Amino acid sequence: LTAKYPSIESEPFIEQFFINYESAITVADKLPGVDELLHDAKSRGYLLAIVTASNDSQAQAVVKKHGWENIFDLVLTQDSFKTKKPSPACYLMAAERLRVEPKECIVVEDSKNGAQAGKNAGMYVIGVRAGNKHAQDLSTANQLVERLSDIKLEEAAGND
Repeated sequence: LTAKYPSIESEPFIEQFFINYESAITVADKLPGVDELLHDAKSRGYLLAIVTASNDSQAQAVVKKHGWENIFDLVLTQDSFKTKKPSPACYLMAAERLRVEPKECIVVEDSKNGAQAGKNAGMYVIGVRAGNKHAQDLSTANQLVERLSDIKLEEAAGND
């Protein structure tokens, strides 16, 4: 007795998987407090970047869905860098493109590898516990908060 499996061509299957994934991330809810934090940071003169393991189309879909087109100064995705977090390469590239020193950067992360990447880049890391289905080890973060609304910002340097 042999089982018969349907013949699946890998390219169309993978393409459909990513179409479905992109569709799913655009319907996901935002973390509570994210809009307030982003607008507060922008009004205080912070440069804002998304540094994500998602690809360009996925990141742009999320940015568009939430109306963040005029919020972020940089969206850096896996399409721009070769090594994954916890390598600091993605965060160092973001600092370079924004023309700021790594030590002047604040990384807000909800994942172990992301927090470690920010730390490895020499940046100040705020670990956020909210939004994770499973507990993440954020012990490398300089500061831990439960939710985004717990983050308190000061005026950005040079914006006095």
